[in-house]
Amino acid sequence: MPYLDDTYTKPVLDSLSDVHQQTGHGWSRVFRDWIDIVFASLQRDDDSHGKMANRYKSDFGKETTQTAFEDYAEAFASLLAVMEQTDADVLGCLFQEYGAPSEENGQHFTPPHVARLLGGMMLPTDEQIESTTPDDPITIRDPTCGSGGLLVGAGQQLEECAESPYAAVFVGQDIDIRCVKMTAINFVVRGLPGFAIHGDSLKADPIAAWEIMPTKGMMGAPIQECEPPQFTPVSDDETTDSSASATATDGADKVEGQNAQVDVDVELDTQQAEFAAFTDSDGDVNQ
Repeated sequence: MPYLDDTYTKPVLDSLSDVHQQTGHGWSRVFRDWIDIVFASLQRDDDSHGKMANRYKSDFGKETTQTAFEDYAEAFASLLAVMEQTDADVLGCLFQEYGAPSEENGQHFTPPHVARLLGGMMLPTDEQIESTTPDDPITIRDPTCGSGGLLVGAGQQLEECAESPYAAVFVGQDIDIRCVKMTAINFVVRGLPGFAIHGDSLKADPIAAWEIMPTKGMMGAPIQECEPPQFTPVSDDETTDSSASATATDGADKVEGQNAQVDVDVELDTQQAEFAAFTDSDGDVNQ
């Protein structure tokens, strides 16, 4: 496993390996389905979750579907536990090894320790941080965010260096929908409010966007689809830091609270039970 000790990834991989063996799907397919299911669950998107469950039932039957979805839930619970133990981008490391990153798109993620260093370099000045308000937050963006590792690193550094309450919005965009979903999941677990946008950053026409609101709680639909936020460039005399060169003007004002980082109360048994309860004993989606 590149960049991360197997100790942190083995609990997640054990559960995904069970799905791999039950279904015969390749690792990249299992990983993609897992990300899709977690993403749908954090949106409370019954329709997408139900379509996935029905596809599995059609291919493998009800019993295998139920077992597979329980394993997916257990993998997510293990991910939450692991992310309590390390600041590293666990999802990004798993994706690099098992998610079949695209060579064509140049998907070679930054190692966690480098991401943390670069994340600190993305921060604006102390004066800009201190002057933020919920209605006028600083905006930290990554136009090719991958799994959101640099933005998570910036959030961690901001939390450590800020000497007073602040307001921040984190914005990640990527051409790969798998990366967009991983970024959104990372934002929820790490407590970073902001937006995950699907689309080519070189084109001014995003495909879709989701707002991440960690304060809603893990099972309170912290990810919600929204209109892509618009950004207004800031003039050179207004900022001395290129990383703060844009301010969200549509949607960012809805982010509540001062400190961007919020602690996620991880109750593994409850999270796993509620995640698994998204399907009933027959593999059907609970409405």
